[in-house]
Amino acid sequence: MLKRLLYLCAIFAALLIVSEIIGFVVLAGYDANLEQVRARRTAVLDRLAAKRRAEATLGGEYAPHPYIGLVRRQLAENAGMGSDAWMEDLLAHHGPGDYNVLLLGGSMATSLYDSTADDLREALSGLPWIRDRNIKIFDGAMPDAKQPQQLQALTYLLSLGAKIDMVINLDGFNEVALTPVADPYSSPFYPVGWSQTAAAGGNLQLSLLGKLRVAEEFQERFARFFSVLGEAPSYALNAFWLVVHDKSEHYAQGVLHQLSIARSAAGDSDTGGYRPDVEGKDMTRLLADQWARSSKLMADLALSQGVLYIHVLQPSPYAAKTQQVSASGSPYAVWAGRGYKTMEENGDLLQRMGVVFLDESSLFSPASDDFMEGCCSLTEKGAQMLVREIIGGLRSLDGREMTAHTYEEYLSRFVDTKLMPGVRLPETQEGG
Repeated sequence: MLKRLLYLCAIFAALLIVSEIIGFVVLAGYDANLEQVRARRTAVLDRLAAKRRAEATLGGEYAPHPYIGLVRRQLAENAGMGSDAWMEDLLAHHGPGDYNVLLLGGSMATSLYDSTADDLREALSGLPWIRDRNIKIFDGAMPDAKQPQQLQALTYLLSLGAKIDMVINLDGFNEVALTPVADPYSSPFYPVGWSQTAAAGGNLQLSLLGKLRVAEEFQERFARFFSVLGEAPSYALNAFWLVVHDKSEHYAQGVLHQLSIARSAAGDSDTGGYRPDVEGKDMTRLLADQWARSSKLMADLALSQGVLYIHVLQPSPYAAKTQQVSASGSPYAVWAGRGYKTMEENGDLLQRMGVVFLDESSLFSPASDDFMEGCCSLTEKGAQMLVREIIGGLRSLDGREMTAHTYEEYLSRFVDTKLMPGVRLPETQEGG
């Protein structure tokens, strides 16, 4: 009996060794080591989680809005961009002693409001030009929001007659990194999750979307299962995950190609939206330029209505000075890394054109979990630190002359004629 048990153990050990050797050879063929496979598995989970959030945008908590793109559904517990209750509160707060501060942006702006609204209100009350006013902060931010949604929201509110004294726009990450990762089927300039509106595009498209969902759910569950097993120093386990995942991804890409053909045949041009014929760094440049143009338009609109506009580039672990080695495996890393570099350059131009721009991208340097949760949410400690920085920037404005610049000037700075040769500068008057 003992000999038989030892014999079985020897066979099992031999099979284990052989499988590890085969796994090592397979990974060598992929030119990948164990750490790289684990990082790829984490990236797969992050990408699919982001896509699930994008699908939830239209399927659950969010709904289309005629002017702002996507907003939270009209539920009693929801505030933020597009909420009727929130807008009615802002429109009603218009007394002579009232000072209304509108906070716009994505998840980070939401977490800033949730963590430090009272601290921000108290800090603002210490500014010379706001002292003794009835300060109220309105949360116009929304997870996944990105330009030009903030621009559209400000325009819509002012058109309704809202009394807005200050706008703090805290953004940046979503504009350059979110859509390319979470919703690659839409125009990079569309709200995140917009492609899901095409789900009713005929039986063939519904069938293909169903196949794509099944493949992605398999990838997510498979990666989650192996995220535990794959932590073991086993070449065989990690090689098995990589081979199976690659086959599933190849199938998913084939379904995506069929879906693209089906949408083109059905004339679903409104679903995909405008997609410039550029990739990589050139696409990043276009996204960062749209972000800058939108900010300048907000500044011009605010100036014309006597509103103080403050643009804050949000902190990020992907900014150049805070780049984390562990962040390199994230699907956002490449897009956000390039995007922040370009936004910092555009931020300098915005400042030179009179926009109150605060670059807080590297505020939490080195990056730490003490200040941020994931890519885009602040801890209470991080929110308090960011509030101090914003108030410090506002104090430096005391007595500063704010000057308007021409539309032609900023358009000439932000339009890359090499990438968009059809764009011409319009003839405009000074002060527009």
